Order: sequence, then structure tokens, then C-alpha cells
Amino acid sequence: MQPVSPTESAPLRASLALLLGAFLIVAGGVSAQSITTPPNFVNNNGGSPGGAVYFDVTVLSGGGLILESFDTNCSAVAGASVTIDVYTCPTTSIGNELILANWTLQGSGTGLSLGLGVGTPIDTTDFVMQAGSYGMAIVNFGGHSYTNGTGANQTVANGEMSLSLGTASNVAFVGGLFSPRVWNGTIHYAPNANILDITQDASLNLTATLSMLGANSHEGFTFLSGNTSLPVGQGPLLGLTPDALTWTTFTAPYAPSDPFHFLVTDPGWPTAPLVLPGAIFAGLTGQTMDILVLFMDNTFAYDSSSNIVRYTFQ
Repeated sequence: MQPVSPTESAPLRASLALLLGAFLIVAGGVSAQSITTPPNFVNNNGGSPGGAVYFDVTVLSGGGLILESFDTNCSAVAGASVTIDVYTCPTTSIGNELILANWTLQGSGTGLSLGLGVGTPIDTTDFVMQAGSYGMAIVNFGGHSYTNGTGANQTVANGEMSLSLGTASNVAFVGGLFSPRVWNGTIHYAPNANILDITQDASLNLTATLSMLGANSHEGFTFLSGNTSLPVGQGPLLGLTPDALTWTTFTAPYAPSDPFHFLVTDPGWPTAPLVLPGAIFAGLTGQTMDILVLFMDNTFAYDSSSNIVRYTFQ
């Protein structure tokens, strides 16, 4: 198949529609990968609000992973607001649990508790973990519900990540440790590539950056959705839940460095940051959207996609 010319917009949109339809209908959707601890949210113990669980994470994927969100078993009543902080330390949590100086805050997020025995989804700040071994601490200000370790329920692994669990304390990084204790939770992650980041400054000027672009990425499209009803990365379209706004990308003709339809070889976006004036976003203040960038190779076959950024405009 010959590469698709950027000027052939009608056939291109038809091909893209068929491709994305396949993701929706045939594949049943594509979302971020995940790993769930063995108790599968069947708790028999718990800790105080502000307490922590500690465990070890080994990232097996050579390029590293982007950690995007967490589901955690909360002792807070259903409907209560719950905030978690996620910390890491080098190599292992063992022996570091009570040494705060050894830990680095990597991500935070807030969600609404679903009550005991289920995973409360909490979208945290995305962060990258390169290949290697780390300690992880999750501080839950709504209180952890966790499980006593038996040996048989303390390890889990897949092709990208392994977990070794763990200990707990009723005050994060302080006091006596309870061991073994097994965090009840799921980590949602994506391959460490096509990393999308979006920020606004005090004047509302928006800067978007894409880093670690896939080696075979040729042509790209940016999709937005105002439907944020599902946890980040759990929607049916490459992790996105599409709405009418999403499909407007199909009408975007190619233009060099255009944020909605571009070539990776363009002189600006996506290899350089996209900077847009704040006046464009004044009417969006307080609105939340999911934003995803899709990449095709030079035969117009699916190549890769970015992480999903759930962004609330200032």
C-alpha cells in the first residue's frame, strides 16, 4: 500500500472512521494495561485515614511505563471524597517505610469512595517509572481497606510489571508497621511512549508537549471528549469515551503542525511544543476534557497512541 497523501482528506477520513470503528466494535475497545493485587478487593483488615501501604514494584518493560491511575479499596463510606498520594523510593520499600526522606511524591489524585470491597478509581498525576525495582507507598486519606498477607497472596506479575506486597502503617512513614499486609488495588498504566503533557500558565496560555514519539509514527490526530464519566483510560475508543466533540476530528484537514491533524515530520508540533494563547480558552474555564493523540504509520495503519490527559481548563 502506498502512503496516504495528506491532501486526500475524504478517503483519509473514511479510512480513519473504519479503523476506529474496528477498535470500538471488533476489539471491544483498547485501554491502558493494568495489574490487580491477588486479594481482588476482598479485605479483612484496614488502616486509619492518612495511613500508608508499602510494597515493591518491578517494572519489567524495557522502555518503562506511565502510571496513570489507581483503584483502591477504601474504608471511607460510599460517596465520600478520597485523596491518595503515591510515593516511590529506590530499589525497595523494605527498611524504608519509616524514613520519609527516602521517598519522592510522584502523583496525587482525588475520587469518590465506592465503599468497602470494591476498587475506588482515583485518577492521579501521570508519572513515569523506568525499568527497574522500586518501593511504592500509597497514602490514603480516606483510609485503606487491605488484606492480611498469607504468602500465597503477596505477589503478582504480568509481562510489564510485578508487585511484592507488603506492609502498612496507620500514620504514613511514622509509627509501628503491620506486616504482612496486602494492598487491595489496581494500577493502570501505559507504555512509556508518546507522552502527552498539557499545562496552562497564569495568563491561561496553554502549552502541550509530546515526547518519546514512536519510531514508526508518521501521521497524527488529536481527539477530545467532554465525556469523563469513566476512569481515565477505561473508555471504549483507545481508552477514550467519545462524544460529538471527538468526531469533529474527522473534519480536520491536514495542515502543517495543526494540532488536530499533522505529520510527525512537520516543522512544529508534535516534535516542538504547541503554545496557544489564553484568549482561546477563556470560555472553557472549569470544563474538563479527555485528550488523546492517535498515530498512524506511513501506510495509514495504526501505530500507537498517547496517554490520555484528563484536563480541567483554568
